[in-house]
Amino acid sequence: MTFFGEVMPLEPLTWIQTNPSAVHYLLIKMTKPLPPTLREKSRYLVLEFRTEKRLSRRAVSRALWNSVLGFLGELGASRLNLWLIDWDLERNKGIIKVTRESVDDVRASISLIREVEGVGVVPRIASVSGTLKKARIFLES
Repeated sequence: MTFFGEVMPLEPLTWIQTNPSAVHYLLIKMTKPLPPTLREKSRYLVLEFRTEKRLSRRAVSRALWNSVLGFLGELGASRLNLWLIDWDLERNKGIIKVTRESVDDVRASISLIREVEGVGVVPRIASVSGTLKKARIFLES
């Protein structure tokens, strides 16, 4: 293995002791977070399933992913960066995190969900927010 044009010996400790600048680069430079202007922008969707049964987080997550994969395919689904952040079991409401550019695709995918684990549901996007804090406020209301 090479690093900075040097071959790393079999003993990593010796290599670390003789190359402090390389270690500094690995620990400091490569682990810096991206500045806000380069980060991917996220949106938080407050999702509600109208049904008489309680839906588990796992069942909802599966239904979301199956719908997205069926509608957009694997490549489209990978671009969404879809995460189920919160799920309220009592009220069948939750928060989904997606990229800013994919909000419309996720809305369309969610509208195609008709059942979750054999239970008929009616999906509804209650709100879209730019911050998780505001989305949690919508989730509580």
